[in-house]
Amino acid sequence: MLLFRHERVLFRFGRSLDPVAMRSAGQMNGEARQYEDPDWGPLKALLASDELCDYFMWMGDVQLEDGTILNEYKHRWTRRYLHLTHDRRAFSYAGNDSYEQLPLYVAVSVVFVDWLCCDPTPTEKAALFKVLIAAG
Repeated sequence: MLLFRHERVLFRFGRSLDPVAMRSAGQMNGEARQYEDPDWGPLKALLASDELCDYFMWMGDVQLEDGTILNEYKHRWTRRYLHLTHDRRAFSYAGNDSYEQLPLYVAVSVVFVDWLCCDPTPTEKAALFKVLIAAG
């Protein structure tokens, strides 16, 4: 009697599937640093409007592998994150503790994409338009 052993595998090669090795060239690893002392500087510098800043919660900060501190802000209504550094760079979370740099205009647009559900005032709409023009 012959016995055959069948194994189901996803990949038939021996390379490691290390997430760090698989990340794209524009990504950096980051590690949570602290959740106690909010830093509103990067958000206020970008939005330049208390009305727009009021829509955000500071969630914490992350130290990227190059030493940069990345502040995480969450929009109260759209529930989307804006990851900003003090030198006006924006990032998105790419999974596995990895972050990818985005154009500032794209990062702001993504966070405010469903913003009309918040019923913004004409002043808030004008402020966002100014931010998008400056970032673009």
